[in-house]
Formats: sequence, structure tokens, C-alpha cells
Amino acid sequence: PLKPLRPADFATLIQLSHHGDLFTSLCGEANLAGQVFGGQLMTQALAAAAHDVPSERRLCSVHATFLRSQPLEPAPCYSVRQTMEGRTFSNRDVETRLNGKIGFRADFCFQRPESGPRHTEPCPDVPQPENLAELHELAERHKDRLSPGNQRLLKTRQLYELKPVDDEDFLFCTSRRRTLRYWARSSQPLPDDPRLHEAALLFISDAWINSPMLLPHVETRLGRDFFAPTLSHDMWLHRPPRAVDWLLFDLHSPSLQGATGLTLANIFDRAGQLVASVAQHALFRPLNDDS
Repeated sequence: PLKPLRPADFATLIQLSHHGDLFTSLCGEANLAGQVFGGQLMTQALAAAAHDVPSERRLCSVHATFLRSQPLEPAPCYSVRQTMEGRTFSNRDVETRLNGKIGFRADFCFQRPESGPRHTEPCPDVPQPENLAELHELAERHKDRLSPGNQRLLKTRQLYELKPVDDEDFLFCTSRRRTLRYWARSSQPLPDDPRLHEAALLFISDAWINSPMLLPHVETRLGRDFFAPTLSHDMWLHRPPRAVDWLLFDLHSPSLQGATGLTLANIFDRAGQLVASVAQHALFRPLNDDS
């Protein structure tokens, strides 16, 4: 069978065939290993989970666990189970199976809008995206330092646009800091559908997020001398996102120990409001480590 086509936009990505409580992917977005990208699994699982949730209930949190790699073929099939349907919250569990074993599992919480007391983390002061270069521009700027394969990777069309605040750190790990910042947004226009913007943000939140965990320990972010798959990915939404607008990702990695590391991220909009927070737990194994 033919491999599923890459999605042209986020609206295409979340289109699923539907049979009862089972939802099947119609397109595929591969990671560097040729397996289904974790952002696709979470985004399509969100679409499946939300199919019977009242539209006014916004996505509140996502807790995803990646147990086994998922090939592009057969296409992922998502089973949905309602775990809570109350006056304020709707909760859904979603999982995929491969050869009878669970490959991916996620819990989604949706909440009816409420008012109440507020506080928030302040947004850091960084250069605005208009003054920064996109990935395909960095491929040209640093072509003398990047392999042809890495240049192609940076120039590959993605569902998102991304502009690092410090491209030297982002690509070449120059400072060895455990922090990183970049702006990102959908690369295509999106209709004014809140659920679609939630899905787009969830997808984008899985791209490049483990970089602060890697930067102190690798020579280049685009190297192939390490293995760093995601183990779990959690996101909490504080405000409705607009994924067509530039969002600032402020990331740091507090720990890498025993081959697993943690990356934390705050995501701010252009007005400086905290839109979402993310925590990702990932494996890290140098492939040339003989120990």
C-alpha cells in the first residue's frame, strides 16, 4: 500500500475517518526516523477526543505517553473512551494499538469557560520575530557549516514557521546553555475555529522542544549521533491560542539523568500573555557512547 500523503495544512491533518468510537488517520507526517511524528499522534487524538465535546468547552490539558513507535502504514487508528462528562469538565482517553499492543495513549481535559482570580508568569524581553530569520533562511546563511542533508531538512516545508532567537545556539550549540527561545506559528492561514488552533499549537509544541536537553551534550542540533525519542508530553492551556500569530517558546531543561531528561516551556503571545505551558520527558542516548 502507498504511504499516506503529507497534510497540506492543519485542517487536513485533523480530518479522520470515523466509525463509532474509532477514528483513522487519512494522512501522515513522518519524523526523522520515518515513523509517525508525535505531534501528529497528539493532534489527531485531540480531534478524535473532541468529536462529541461541546464546542464551547476549551482544551484545558493534554497528557500523552508514547509507548511504541508508530509506522506510517498501517495508518494510526484512535479509540476514544469517555471518562468524565460533568457540568464543567469533559475528559476523554484516547489510545492507538499496533499488533494488539498499546502504542500511544493520551488523556484530554476540556473545560467550560469560567472567570476568577488571575496571576501569570511575565514574558521575557526578546527580539521580535520580524527581526529574526526563518529556518530556510538559516540554511542559506549557514550553508558553509551545514551538510547538504541538514540544509534540505531546514528548507523542507513544514506545517509551522519557526524563528530562533539565537540561531548559533539553535543550530550549533555554541553556548552549551540548557535554555532556548524561538518564535513559531502555523505556516498556513487557519479559519477562526478554536479547536483547530488548539490542535495546531499542540502539534507545534512537539517540534524542537527537546533542544535544551540536547544542547549541552551534542555538537550540532541536527546531528545523527544521538537517539532522543519522546517518552511523554504534557501541555496546559491557560488562554485560547491563536496559532496563526507568532508565539514565543521559552524553554529550559532542568535535568538530564540516567538517560532521561526533562524540558519545560512557557508559550507567550505577542501581547506578552502566557498562553500555554509544556513539559516533555525524553530519552537521550549518544549513539557513539561505548559505555
